[in-house]
Amino acid sequence: MKKVLLLLTCCLFILSISVLYAAPQGNTYTIDDMYMKINIPEKFFVFTPGVPHDNPGLDEFELNADDLNAFMKESGIYIYALSLECELNVIMHSDNSTEKIFSFSEYSDDKLKIIADEIIKSTSGGDSPLTYYGYSLYSHKQTRFIVFDLKQEDIYTRQFYTVHNGQSISIDLRSYSSNLSDDQKDMQRGIVESIEFIKTLTPNSNNTLIIAIAAAVAAIILFVIFKPRR
Repeated sequence: MKKVLLLLTCCLFILSISVLYAAPQGNTYTIDDMYMKINIPEKFFVFTPGVPHDNPGLDEFELNADDLNAFMKESGIYIYALSLECELNVIMHSDNSTEKIFSFSEYSDDKLKIIADEIIKSTSGGDSPLTYYGYSLYSHKQTRFIVFDLKQEDIYTRQFYTVHNGQSISIDLRSYSSNLSDDQKDMQRGIVESIEFIKTLTPNSNNTLIIAIAAAVAAIILFVIFKPRR
């Protein structure tokens, strides 16, 4: 009997470790304009609109509060997070020009691939600084994402891009020195999985594929690089 209890205790201990490893500690942010919550790991310095001049992260990355606030407002950024360890940032975008798409959750794989191909075609080539290495589709519990792997000059980016509640939303992870590691990609995937849309709106128009492609191309972010200095 004691051996059975000891075995059960060990199993519970191992299970508890697994649970802790799968759910790293972080801070939850509510973005009212996007009707959503998101968890950002504690390793990041997080900036939100209206950065105060005494934010300790400003000195850490040699940033100016006024410049950062102007950049975030101009680019539609609701969360700007910087990691001290690996020079990564996670950026949220919102754009109301995609009301006619409403939600990627309503689109099949084939339709999302058409949208992704058109986005790549329209935002790369010629004088564009963007180089795409491919894309994939990712299913979230409430919506779907197109995941782009791309590079602008020496900056590598993985972008989770979706449209939900008529808003374009992208969760970008960037590295200024090398390709993103598997651990960093897993971390980003965990951030995406933490998203909870706390309100679902009702679409007010038909989301035909032609309209969806045009709106998605118009809303996709052409990256404005704001490289922090260490």
